[in-house]
Amino acid sequence: MYRICRILCIHKGKRSDIVHRFSKSYTHWEPCIFKPSGSREQSTVYPCISKSISTNLKWSRLSSSQCEEDCSRTNILNQVSDILSSCKSDYLLEIFNDFKVQEDTHMQACEWSDIIDKIKKSRVNIGMSWVLPVTKSLCVIGHYSRSKSLYDYFKETDSRPNLPVGCLIMESCAENVQEIDVHKKMIVDVYLDVKPVVDMLPDRIVKQVIKGVLVTEFWTDSVDMLFGLSGDSEIYSCVTAKAIAMENQGVFMQILKKFLDQNLAPNAEIYNAVFKSPTSDSLIEPLIQPLIEPLFDSMENGRWVLPLSALDSTKQWLMRQNYAVSEAKVTYRKTCSRCGQTVKDLVVTDSEFDLLSEAFIERALIGEDVFINTKPRELKDFLNFLEGSDVRTNYNVVVDALNVAYALRANKRSTYWKSNTLKGVVEKLVDKGMKILIFGRQHMKKWPTENMDYIHEHASLYYLSNQSSDDPFLLYAALHAGKDCYILSSDEMRNHKFLLGTELGRIFVKWQRSRQMTWIKVGGSLQLKMPQTHDTVVQKTDNSWHIPYTDTDDDCQNELKSFQLSNNWVCALKH
Repeated sequence: MYRICRILCIHKGKRSDIVHRFSKSYTHWEPCIFKPSGSREQSTVYPCISKSISTNLKWSRLSSSQCEEDCSRTNILNQVSDILSSCKSDYLLEIFNDFKVQEDTHMQACEWSDIIDKIKKSRVNIGMSWVLPVTKSLCVIGHYSRSKSLYDYFKETDSRPNLPVGCLIMESCAENVQEIDVHKKMIVDVYLDVKPVVDMLPDRIVKQVIKGVLVTEFWTDSVDMLFGLSGDSEIYSCVTAKAIAMENQGVFMQILKKFLDQNLAPNAEIYNAVFKSPTSDSLIEPLIQPLIEPLFDSMENGRWVLPLSALDSTKQWLMRQNYAVSEAKVTYRKTCSRCGQTVKDLVVTDSEFDLLSEAFIERALIGEDVFINTKPRELKDFLNFLEGSDVRTNYNVVVDALNVAYALRANKRSTYWKSNTLKGVVEKLVDKGMKILIFGRQHMKKWPTENMDYIHEHASLYYLSNQSSDDPFLLYAALHAGKDCYILSSDEMRNHKFLLGTELGRIFVKWQRSRQMTWIKVGGSLQLKMPQTHDTVVQKTDNSWHIPYTDTDDDCQNELKSFQLSNNWVCALKH
């Protein structure tokens, strides 16, 4: 056996752990180098931290499929070890040392009965805690028939199926796409047991059922199960992609509406399923065409931003429609950097603003939000302060003092530098001719007067108690002042969007994007960054499309609710 250790493989600038090749016995290890098939580039291999490597060691070069199989096998053994270690039973590890060199077979109930007796004897009070780890481990090593036999054992001996075991098997079989035909009957058998009680199962298990059902003829049942779940963009996207593959426009439209109702954004899987180029059937594209307009309409209504990994398929679809496609930015003049067209303004209407202001008082300020950390008397004093004869006309920007003061890392321990940073920001706001209301905390009264005197001279300050949540007061003050008032804070205010619900939450985000100022750090100071004035939604004219997209796939959900958006656009002009 070779004595080797961890090796790193770097190909095309990407670094990944290289693993070792092992024989059918899973005991003899050989080193290998990852080399993607068809690549002309040489992979660079770096042995590291090895105390003893034979000088005549010859590295074997493997194809991409061989290396992926080896990676999978090594990961399998590591996963099984991690999963079973939670059971703290040496006997379970012995079982899997036997299982891994055996063929996957359907075990009899008497065989499982003997094994279960030994498991219970291997550790006191192990109870049934071993069941799911063992099932998961069997699925990890690809022994689906053996795991199904464990499910059948419980079904026979307890006169009822062990549903968590069955649902885990369904999900695992569905993920094993190379052998899906072999395991489809297994999934159906379990699903027919689960179906009568699926409404009573936890969301986590229902998601496993949905993933299993999607690969069977019962896939349309997943739609009803989906609508009983709390918001989960990933599982919605899985069902939507299946509806697209099955050319079921009705289900597709239902789920788009569900995305909008739940204020979720679909992931790249849906866009790629709609926009992908037809590969084997030239009739596919006409069938997909009716899905395009509803998808774009939903993107606009839900303010969805295209995920980065769906960018290529979207551009290819546009090119197939005879558009000249390029990537672009929107300039500060609200024009496309490629074609020069003006994009839509970000506008909050008077009626939307009035709805938002009234709802915020009822659901966020007077509701549970504030009184968790404040007293009714403080709220009353605050409202009296805002209704003062000169206060309403004295500010058009509301500042979160501590959020600004702590923006520079060096400020954390020094009240002088905290107050100095706040003073610097106030100076910049004064230079812009803005009237300032600052929300601070009682302890700020002890900050150095050399900075605070300037702040008091040029701004109104309202000090909340040290325990109060300042965001609701900040937001209410801005809404109270009217549509033209700005907020200066880097806080996303996510909790308050949630309290407002889906539709008002969208209005809140739109208002926030149009009125919330923030900053960028330049050296040892903060430079103010004004809010955007253009709308970041899909925009279509007679001869063009402008589609915003994210910096990363992870931003897909974040950008739905964030006031700070990336400035990435697809510009498509009709030939």
